[in-house]
Formats: sequence, C-alpha cells, structure tokens
Amino acid sequence: MTRWSVSPALAAELVNLRADVILTFATPATLAAIGGFGDPLGVGIVTSLNRPGANITGLTLNNVESARKRLQFLKEADPKLSRVAAPANQMNPSFTALHLGQSRGAAERLGLVVEPVEVRAPDGLADEFAAMKKIHADGVIVFPDAGFVVHRDRIAQLALQNHLPSAAEQSQLAAAGCLLSYGPDNADIYRNAARFVDKIVKGTKPGDLPVEQPTQFKLVVNLRTAKTLGLTPPASLLGRADKVIE
Repeated sequence: MTRWSVSPALAAELVNLRADVILTFATPATLAAIGGFGDPLGVGIVTSLNRPGANITGLTLNNVESARKRLQFLKEADPKLSRVAAPANQMNPSFTALHLGQSRGAAERLGLVVEPVEVRAPDGLADEFAAMKKIHADGVIVFPDAGFVVHRDRIAQLALQNHLPSAAEQSQLAAAGCLLSYGPDNADIYRNAARFVDKIVKGTKPGDLPVEQPTQFKLVVNLRTAKTLGLTPPASLLGRADKVIE
C-alpha cells in the first residue's frame, strides 16, 4: 500500500447495493460515501449540527478542547518541549487544515510552536520523521487521521527512533508505543452510531437527527515509552490517566 485515500468507486458500489444505511468512519470515507467524521460543518458535509439536512447525520469527533489538552498533557510529560511537529496527510487536506488550525491555536497558549510536515504516502514516513529533526522538532502531535491509525505501529516506532515524545487522539497509538493519547472514547462512539442506525431503519429521517459531539474522553499514558525516552511523567498526569501502560 503506497497511498491512503478512500475509493469513491467502493462507496458507489455500496450505494448500488441499495443498502438502507451506510455507516462510515472518518472524514475521507464519509466524503466518498456521502459514523464518525472530523468536522462536518468545516468540510461541508452538513449545513447545521442541529438539523444536518439531506441524508446525513452522525457523530463528530472534532473537539477544540481535546486538541488543547493533548498538547497540554504532552507538555506536562516533557516540560522542555518547545517545537512540535505535526504529520499532515496531504490526501486528507480539509481534515488536516482543521486540526492544524486547532493545534496551533492551542499551542500558542502553551508557549509551543506546531510545525506541519507533509506526508504523502505511508512508505515515506521515515523521510518525514527525518524532516522533523531537521526543523528541530522535539515532539510530535499525531492528528486523528484514519491513515495514521492504520500505520500506528510504524509511526510510534519512528517517533521512538527519533527520540520524539508523541501524543495522539486514539488510544491505539498509545498502545502501539506513542507516549500518550487523549481523545473521545471510540467504543462509546460506535455504541452511539448503532443508536443512530436503529432510529433511521425505524423511519426517522437522518437530516432530522442532530449531529452529536463526544461526551466521554480517555487519557492513556505509555510508561514504557516514557522510560525509553528518559522521561518521568508527573504523578499529577498519571493520576488523571484512565489507563497507564507499564
């Protein structure tokens, strides 16, 4: 696999099957199908969160506050942090621009600088991490892009090899070896998605169901990674964690 785009042809095939409901997860898949998506208003999927219109509704994973907290937790884990690199998937530009804007706004309040590093294909990740060192990055923030989740093991490995503390949204990345993760509880997202599907198959129009935002968030800290990086996360951070990987 050398690219991480979503095929519109696959979405068309699902539509041609005349399915009653198509459930997607992540912005590219939702755009291709037109689940869960990043910022439905920002990328034009819906016209309003309260009344999305058309045949689309669901749950948005977008949350400015969680973006701020991820950077805050990363700074707490490594107080010397000053310049954070952000892998930017060029195959998912609207989603990337949204999260880059959120992260930069949050970084300013924390005295941090966020620098995007373009990622065009999975097989180029090693080069992109090398580029992070060239811009003197001392940390990494991984946006909640579906392509990054798929390649989480490689991303976590490269972050460690380049001695870069890393923070992500999905807990799968912390389990793979990133320093920490903070974001919506995906299990709760899928449970709520099932509730949406149930209402729709019973006759409720999707456009009449308000788009919901996440209410449950989880912090995961990987102590094994912290030790490898020579970091000692403070007790105040570990005390707030929903899970500590030892």
